[in-house]
Amino acid sequence: MRANSSRDGFVIVELLIDAVAIVALVAMPAMFAFQSANHALGASASRTQAHYRAMTEDLENLFAHQAIHYADESVFASSEAELHFTSSEGVAISVVTSSEGWWGTATHEALGTDEGCAVFMGSISVPAHPVTPPRPGEVACTE
Repeated sequence: MRANSSRDGFVIVELLIDAVAIVALVAMPAMFAFQSANHALGASASRTQAHYRAMTEDLENLFAHQAIHYADESVFASSEAELHFTSSEGVAISVVTSSEGWWGTATHEALGTDEGCAVFMGSISVPAHPVTPPRPGEVACTE
């Protein structure tokens, strides 16, 4: 039978385990704060992407409505109402027409005034603000 051995103090392994546990407890609030801040930035970026997606889709739909209107009437429509088109919530559409073509821009109330999208068709001076589309029918955005 073994004699009872009494130990005084900690073994090095126990000290290491305790040190890791203490560091984890001290670091945990900082990790949660970082994660929350990072999540907030991600949510903001996701919202911005959603606004751009809404503007892009609205201009693509506007383009399709204009093509149908032109095929039926032989002129481009100068307003959303004339096209029976309704933009997404928060999206403002501007349309400029001529006998040779049209362009439209989209902005979102949640974004800055220098941010938005544009599209054009035909032989018309293309919009310079908020962005100039590179080719007819291609929606271009500031982001």
